Amino acid sequence: MFLTKFHPLTHKVDALIIRDLKQSMPVKYWLFRLAEWAARIGILGFICVFICYFAMGALIQRAGEPVPSSLAEVSARAIIALLTLFIVGTIARGALFSDLEKRVNEKKWLNNMQ
Repeated sequence: MFLTKFHPLTHKVDALIIRDLKQSMPVKYWLFRLAEWAARIGILGFICVFICYFAMGALIQRAGEPVPSSLAEVSARAIIALLTLFIVGTIARGALFSDLEKRVNEKKWLNNMQ
C-alpha cells in the first residue's frame, strides 16, 4: 500500500503532538479524554439498558405477566441518566477539542521536529 510507508512518520508526528499537548495543556488534555470516555460510557450504557429493557419486557410478557411499573421506571431513569451523560460528555469533548485544535494549529510543535 502507498500509505503504509508513511505510517511511521505520521505516528511520530501524532506522538509529538500528543506529547506537546500533555505538557503544555495537561488539564485540558485529560479532561478531553475524560469527556470522551464519559460520552462512550453514556452511549454504550444507553444501548445496553435499552436492549435489556425490551428483552426483559418481551420475556415477561411472553410468560403472561404484565411488565412491572418499577422495571419501566428504573429503566427510564437509567436511560435518561445515560443519555444525559452522553450529551454532556459530547458537548464538553467538543469544547475541549476546539481548544486543543487551536493549540495544534499554532504549529508550535513543529519546532520540536527539527
